[in-house]
Amino acid sequence: MHAPILTTGPGARGFNLYDGSLREAAFDSVKTAGDGSIGIQVSKPLETLTVHQDVEATGGAGMSLVKGVQVSLKAIAFSVKPGGTIEEVTIGGSLRTHGDGVVTVEVDKGATVKKLTVRGTIEALGAGSSRTAIEGKAPTV
Repeated sequence: MHAPILTTGPGARGFNLYDGSLREAAFDSVKTAGDGSIGIQVSKPLETLTVHQDVEATGGAGMSLVKGVQVSLKAIAFSVKPGGTIEEVTIGGSLRTHGDGVVTVEVDKGATVKKLTVRGTIEALGAGSSRTAIEGKAPTV
């Protein structure tokens, strides 16, 4: 069994793929806590992503380092940015955010998720929060 990933603090990251490509990434669970924290973010090709349990982000808007520059970001559980392509995503538990005005699952324009299986639920637990923001190519969730 894989060990859980738990990161805390402003701009915390559980897993990201910002450069190169990867055939497979597998985790027990991914949890982040802190304003601007991100559970999983992909902006490059990834064949298979498997999380056996939950992916969870707790927080709201906060400062985070992006390409060497501090920017304001909102916490998010699962994000695919332009250039990110994932062939298959399997979440064994739930995708969840705890925070006001955040999004749980984001697939930006120029990003693709070909197959997405979430065995639990997709939850946005906060005032004014949304379960999904899909502008790219992704199956209906």
